Amino acid sequence: MLLDRRDLLAAVEAAVRANAVGELGLVAVGADGGRRLVEGMVVDAERMRANLESTGGLVYTSAVLLDLVRSGLSREDAYALTQAAAMETWQGGAPFRETLRAHAAAAGVKLDEAGLDEVMRPERYVARLGPVFDRLAALR
Repeated sequence: MLLDRRDLLAAVEAAVRANAVGELGLVAVGADGGRRLVEGMVVDAERMRANLESTGGLVYTSAVLLDLVRSGLSREDAYALTQAAAMETWQGGAPFRETLRAHAAAAGVKLDEAGLDEVMRPERYVARLGPVFDRLAALR
């Protein structure tokens, strides 16, 4: 069963990565393609947030796993906890943070809620994009 869980998480992460960088892949076609992409870009922040929320929080599984390990949990225990919660979210639709809390409580693991707040904050993933957009703007 653990192999199935690994496959599930890998598939979710691959889909998220593909969707997240798929559009940026067009930049690789050259300065002209990059310029057209950026000049015509319309950002709908509400839609972006809705897309993130549609995953139920599964986009944060890797960050949560690393946070659990940093907090002192063994990698194996952190992985098992994260996988079980992610699988329940995937199958039942409950938010990942809720399933994580439930599985942590059942395992006797105390979660660092402030740490989870930080790693599950979407803004954290775009905080360093300024230089990327600066390079794109320089293509003009």
